[in-house]
Amino acid sequence: MSHDTPFVPSPSSGSRPGRLWVPEAPHLITNPHAEVGIQNQPVAFKGRFGYEKIHARTGIVTARGEFDNLITDVGLNALGGSTAVLTMVGYMAVGTGSNPPAVTDIQLQNEIGRTNSSGGFSAASGYDTTDPARPFHWYRKVFLFTETQANGNLTELGAFNASGGGTLWNRQLFRDANGNPTVITKTADEQLKLFYEWRVYPPVDPVTQVINVNGVDVTVTNRANAPHASNSDWGSGGVLTYFGDWGINGRIWESNTMPSLTATPSGNSYASSTATTAAYVNNSLYRDGEMRWDPSAANSPSGQLGALTMGFYATYYGTPFISTFAPRLTKTANDRVIIQTRVSWARAAV
Repeated sequence: MSHDTPFVPSPSSGSRPGRLWVPEAPHLITNPHAEVGIQNQPVAFKGRFGYEKIHARTGIVTARGEFDNLITDVGLNALGGSTAVLTMVGYMAVGTGSNPPAVTDIQLQNEIGRTNSSGGFSAASGYDTTDPARPFHWYRKVFLFTETQANGNLTELGAFNASGGGTLWNRQLFRDANGNPTVITKTADEQLKLFYEWRVYPPVDPVTQVINVNGVDVTVTNRANAPHASNSDWGSGGVLTYFGDWGINGRIWESNTMPSLTATPSGNSYASSTATTAAYVNNSLYRDGEMRWDPSAANSPSGQLGALTMGFYATYYGTPFISTFAPRLTKTANDRVIIQTRVSWARAAV
């Protein structure tokens, strides 16, 4: 008899409860699944502003500073609606408002200028594993206001996804070296070079759970996949720039060896037959998805499956999360595998 076998869990940052069907006669089973608890490990975002006021004729830097930003609620919600984080930081705006930034802000208090020009300065990206328990990948984007733009006593700034209106990703008051609000007076003799650097913190701590599969206790371990690697799917070709461009998908692997923090799995793997991503619920800060491997798919030479890698962006297929199953799970041509997952995100608490 053919039977469905949804097994879990998600390798996601905060996975939803999953279900595991067992292969006894379905009409004899009153509760044919095992629940797996939610893991609260969101993908975490943080950002930082920097500025240089430059005398245009001489190129002398007359003032500079760096300070943290505040990511808004509408910015976080925009990531749920298929707007990639790189798009969210498309334009930089400056203004003369003095109200302290709040997560409820949807615009600058008094915007006087906005630009998407880099002034010829290239973007940069990288990763930092100085603290192995809290690595992050970073992307730095530059914006330049020329001599004719945004002149006045500037006190606030923020990033938007459009040349006018749009969604405010973040906001902050200009700060001095002591972290106090300050005024940047820009004249027609000066340029203002701004940068915004955002960071993504992968949930690297492994989360382990035990579920019972056909009378066998299976240990399931979830964490970020290769978070310490320079070419990781957490970097500029993956989560760092594509987060928010939704398309949950995954691969199942025959091996169940958890790779190192700089490596990805190897061996036989199988892409899902179908994958769907549920619509975003505003203010929830998570997206749900489901992946299926049909009876004809993922039938490994050993007849066993030991790991799942999962990604969640449509433009670029990657696998930033991994789960392993010990012992491995058995799958035959009579089984359909269904995996349900949840990806959540938040401001970084660092």
